[in-house]
Amino acid sequence: MQERYPARSKLVKKEKLYDCAPQLNYEVFVEGSFKDQIREYLRGIALSEPYLAPLGASPKQIQEFTYIMSNAVDRIIAERPDEIRH
Repeated sequence: MQERYPARSKLVKKEKLYDCAPQLNYEVFVEGSFKDQIREYLRGIALSEPYLAPLGASPKQIQEFTYIMSNAVDRIIAERPDEIRH
């Protein structure tokens, strides 16, 4: 089924828009832990990093984005321990 639903992310520069629609690993969402699911979801979002500069983000903003993405899983788990995991 993955072949039928490829990633559809695209940059629409004149509208200053990045439509982030990556192909995520389905098995992670069926069998993985909550932490694995969050990690996979954020991996998909992190793929937008190369498009931030063409959209006008400064190097500092890109660095902050990268930092946030690399620490988000642990923060989510620490701040929301009561979330339903499956």
